[in-house]
Amino acid sequence: MKFLREIGKSEISAFLGAMYNGLPLALFRFYPDRDKLKTLIDNVIENFEKYTCIENGDGKLNVKRKLRFGKDFEAYLFSYLTSVLLKKRELISSRKSEVEIKEIKKLANDLFKFDGRFKNRISNDISRIERDTGEEDNFDWKTYNEFYGEYGKQADLRKHGKQQPDLRNFLAHSGFERNMVQLKKFEGKVYLKYEDSMINTIKRFCAFSDQN
Repeated sequence: MKFLREIGKSEISAFLGAMYNGLPLALFRFYPDRDKLKTLIDNVIENFEKYTCIENGDGKLNVKRKLRFGKDFEAYLFSYLTSVLLKKRELISSRKSEVEIKEIKKLANDLFKFDGRFKNRISNDISRIERDTGEEDNFDWKTYNEFYGEYGKQADLRKHGKQQPDLRNFLAHSGFERNMVQLKKFEGKVYLKYEDSMINTIKRFCAFSDQN
């Protein structure tokens, strides 16, 4: 199916994993195309109904189904419903790779307000980024680690920033892993995005967390 190829299972898994594990930047980055998802879901339901036969025999209704809904369909359906919810709450309306930090704070405070574990963790991670960047002048995109190295935080970088990205660290810091996330400050506003070369790894991390 054309839309199935265009949407991509790996990005749907990443989106669901971001929701399940409280990864706000990944929710923006992997937010799906709602229209394509709806078309895909409608086509699946149409075919399901087409290949469902209802027969009346011996005073009973017999239902014969030649197709069944699989787990992939459940994932696409849940992704669609989640994307609609985020839009209706005016939290995310389309995919964004570059996100202002205040948008992430709004998402965390609204979407995860009933889950203190996620809300507190995300709040702590965002507060740390705001403290680190608060006194600095405007700067262009650089990884969080590069920012540490350039702005006199080498001691902390040696302690925390040399290791390779790993799943546990990614989840423990709400997806703001220093090797994977980039920062920019423009007109006093801080923006975040994922390192382009790390996108496939981030997808795997989100998808892994979604499956386990």
